[in-house]
Amino acid sequence: MAFLSVNTLCNIIVFTCAMMITDSTPARGTVNGIVIYGASTMRAIGPAACGAVYRWALGEG
Repeated sequence: MAFLSVNTLCNIIVFTCAMMITDSTPARGTVNGIVIYGASTMRAIGPAACGAVYRWALGEG
């Protein structure tokens, strides 16, 4: 439960910072595209990476 709370808090902070950067630049479309690309890439890689770490942890323990 604590991990979920930390994860949610980090997501809120990162998303807010990314939107602040996006709003303060003249080329909003380009920066917004990069931000969305990065977010979707991490959402795609995250579960696989966490699964690999979890599998490794079960093998070590």
